[in-house]
Amino acid sequence: MGEIEGSYRVLPTPGTRLGAQFNAGISTLEPGQSLSANMISGNLYLFILILSQMLIPLEMFTIGNIMESDYFGLEFQNTQMNWVWLEPTKLIMRQVRRPANTLFRLSVKFFPPDPGQLQEEYTRYLFSLQMKRDLIEGRLICSENTGALLASHLVQSEIGDYDDAADREFLKTNRVLPYQDKVEDKIMELHRRHLGHTPAESDFQILEIARKLEMYGVRFHPAADREGTKINLSVAHMGLQVFQGNTKINTFNWSKIRKLSFKRKRFLIKLHPEVHGPHQDTLEFMMGSRDQCKIFWKICVEYHSFFRLFDQPQPKNKAKLFTRGSSFRYSGRTQKQLVEFVKENGAKRTPYQRFVTVY
Repeated sequence: MGEIEGSYRVLPTPGTRLGAQFNAGISTLEPGQSLSANMISGNLYLFILILSQMLIPLEMFTIGNIMESDYFGLEFQNTQMNWVWLEPTKLIMRQVRRPANTLFRLSVKFFPPDPGQLQEEYTRYLFSLQMKRDLIEGRLICSENTGALLASHLVQSEIGDYDDAADREFLKTNRVLPYQDKVEDKIMELHRRHLGHTPAESDFQILEIARKLEMYGVRFHPAADREGTKINLSVAHMGLQVFQGNTKINTFNWSKIRKLSFKRKRFLIKLHPEVHGPHQDTLEFMMGSRDQCKIFWKICVEYHSFFRLFDQPQPKNKAKLFTRGSSFRYSGRTQKQLVEFVKENGAKRTPYQRFVTVY
């Protein structure tokens, strides 16, 4: 059946960790400033779509003024139209085949189970913008009432206290829900109740509501089980999840998993013997392509390292002449290291500017 192309042993850990050196900070254009002709000239110029929906040149982008930058990443669509995370340890030219027209998107990469672990107000603001994006793209699935409540806090965070005319104008020019027209009156009714809430308080409320939803932070990776049943795989802080449609049907905690690997289009989960017994210790899922399989395997490796390990994992040594399988390993700080870093450097917090996001 061919050799394993990528393998990652899930080492036992004492328990869930708080969980890159992704030396990334956000630098944006000044309000009202547009991209000038000399800024976009040349054969190679890459742009980033940040969470406030502003386009900025890649050369102007750093993740430095986001102190908790390790929760975020840059993603782009490859030639197969799959969203792929940019690897900070690799040259861009080695990852992007046609960079001239590539748009990078700043996104939340690691979703903590409790956003209260986010220590920076700026980080919570960016997370709330991710929730807004997920709502409008239909990823953060919830009831209409919950959607209206989230939308009302989003309106409060962006335009302040309720005003009938201002609310109607904002909702007319901004989409925050796919079914917004249906619940517009409900959004405005709920917005009335948030009088006096600061933008930061609204961000916190958005995250408190979102984290309780089953689809919080879920990113589907289509696959099929051995019987050919279509399912979706996802990875979270606690382990791997299996969905049928939008319903979660199984969860494999990291403590149950011994090894993760992929072989062409086959994604393999090797469980500890006590989980399923000696006759069914490996689960197999078929994905659409080798690239899709490898993309999911990589994000699983990163999630386990970020949330479960104490220290930054050491890179795998490469053979000088011959290599077998992927040498990919997570290259950043763990969540525990990040939390300690922010505590030690909290006095250096950088002010930030909020933007009205337009969708």
